[in-house]
Amino acid sequence: MKKYLLAFLGLSLFLTNCSKNDDSPFTEELEEINPTPEEEIDVTVQNFMWQTMNTYYFWQSDVADLADSRFASYDDYVSFLENEENPGTFFDEKLLYSEDRFSFYSDDYKELTQSFAGISKSNGLEFGLSLFANSNDVYGYVRYIVPNSNASTKDIARGDIFTGVNGTTLNLDNYIDLLFGDNDTYTLNMAEISNNVITDTDREVSLTKEANLTENPVFINKVLETGGKKLAI
Repeated sequence: MKKYLLAFLGLSLFLTNCSKNDDSPFTEELEEINPTPEEEIDVTVQNFMWQTMNTYYFWQSDVADLADSRFASYDDYVSFLENEENPGTFFDEKLLYSEDRFSFYSDDYKELTQSFAGISKSNGLEFGLSLFANSNDVYGYVRYIVPNSNASTKDIARGDIFTGVNGTTLNLDNYIDLLFGDNDTYTLNMAEISNNVITDTDREVSLTKEANLTENPVFINKVLETGGKKLAI
């Protein structure tokens, strides 16, 4: 199989694109909308989602429910949040732009906060994803390997290309489940690139996620001496 390259697609953990810098129209403290004993719905998560996406989401202007003028009053805003008690459904049906295939919701807050601290369950493979030209198929490229990780013990290196997982070709509909799903172990189907063409190979690399892998946020730290002066990079 040969496919031609297209431009790079960016990915992120929760929200993939940011552009809007104005303040959210509802900035009350979170405690004000936490449920009282008489209430049954906790909308703290929904409030955080709406506030964040109203302020930073790239497609904010394309989602009617994220408009600054969407609500006539604070009570209307709270009623909107309470209308859907499942945060995942609220995110998918109320806030997510129809053309956004990269943002997603995770209910594992412990894993999320640990990832902010550089601690995660990971196989140590850091990669990017791109689309093939005129296709919904996706390929991955290795950006770097985390030292002392499972990936660091395998035959895989920066610049390597992969087009499938467990024998299934990656595409826009399955790449999240295959690469970011619950399976701790998966096998990458590797490919090679020559003259701007990607071709599948028979090489496979099996990787296993390890608990509490700590990654140094400063990947490279060097001091260069030039012109009699030392420069830290």
